[in-house]
Amino acid sequence: MGEVAVADPSQVVGVISDFRTVHNIPHRVSCRVLGVSESWFYKHRIRKPTARQTRHLRLVEAVKEEFTSSGGTYGSPKIWVALVRKGWRISVNTIARIMAELGLAGRKVRKRRGLTRPGKRPASPDFVRRDFTAEAPDLVWCGDMTEIDSGEGKLYLATVIDLFSRRLLGYAMGARHDADLVVAALHMAAATRGGDVCGVIFHSDRGSEYGSRKFRRACRKLGVTQSMGRVGSCFDNAVSEAFNSVLKVEYVHRHTFATRSEARIRIATWITDFYNARRLHSVCDWISPIDYEHDYWAGFTEELAAQDGLHKTRGLTVRRLQLSPLCASHRCPAGREGEQPGARNTVCPDGVGLPPYCRRHARASVSRPHRPPWLPGSSSCRAGPARGPASPPAVPRTRAPSGPGRRPR
Repeated sequence: MGEVAVADPSQVVGVISDFRTVHNIPHRVSCRVLGVSESWFYKHRIRKPTARQTRHLRLVEAVKEEFTSSGGTYGSPKIWVALVRKGWRISVNTIARIMAELGLAGRKVRKRRGLTRPGKRPASPDFVRRDFTAEAPDLVWCGDMTEIDSGEGKLYLATVIDLFSRRLLGYAMGARHDADLVVAALHMAAATRGGDVCGVIFHSDRGSEYGSRKFRRACRKLGVTQSMGRVGSCFDNAVSEAFNSVLKVEYVHRHTFATRSEARIRIATWITDFYNARRLHSVCDWISPIDYEHDYWAGFTEELAAQDGLHKTRGLTVRRLQLSPLCASHRCPAGREGEQPGARNTVCPDGVGLPPYCRRHARASVSRPHRPPWLPGSSSCRAGPARGPASPPAVPRTRAPSGPGRRPR
């Protein structure tokens, strides 16, 4: 009786109707067994669903659709974000309750224990120090290696991730974990960014692949500065470790790969089609990494356009800036007068329009039009640069001395 009291009336009515249709049990007997009256049964059988019930059914279908489209990996927070963006007004607890009723569960984390011993190879200093944030793309990258089981044996994956958007810029897979694999991933990341990545900091663990001569040589050729965490501490490279966990839990552990080639193709498809392009990321304000970068460059372009109009009203001419290696990878997405889109080191004077990390290292070279000596901002005027539109020279006036001890102007 207690279970029937808390059950959905539509479900109770369906059970009673099924007893009559399938087992030829009269409605009177079923109602007596379930503890409901016949009048209650007939009333709810002909009653139309209320607006609340209809909305609940639509919400259940929407939750199922979002869970299926994510490959069965999204939990209640991400499904809630996706539904809110579609116009639903619902709480995350309601989504969690519906998923529990439907038996839907996101990724489950498996605990794993490991032990790492320090080696004798020289290691690079740690420039990141667990600060996995970046104010713009191509400032700090991180990378790691992981293994994937297949029917033919283990397949090793090397990755390169941008800390700004968590976008996977480069990856390489092979049957052996050696220096060639990490070098190939680094070259793919550089090609994704246009080939010129001078000044980027690449952070990794102290694996033998990242400390090899071949990888250090590749970093020197590209102008990339290496950074390494401590031995045996997964938290010093937490972003790469988190991606490996997402890859294993959300995709690899849900599929079986007969050959290495099958695993390579399917994992590459998951990275390019889902992770970079469609997967919601909490660091990216719950949008995909590629969309997050597009929004950044769109806002940066608007800021440059606004600053360009301001400088034109002041009669300033923008030249190239000399940036430090940390800022050398900065690009102008919109292009400026006399420059092509994507040109480097082309920004507003004094670093205006650059993020704070670039403004600290920018040394601007600004040329001004010729000014007469009487205008503020000229070489013979000690008043400094002009702060507004110049005014014509004032007509000299003479005033008679007024009062003792006062000098005439």
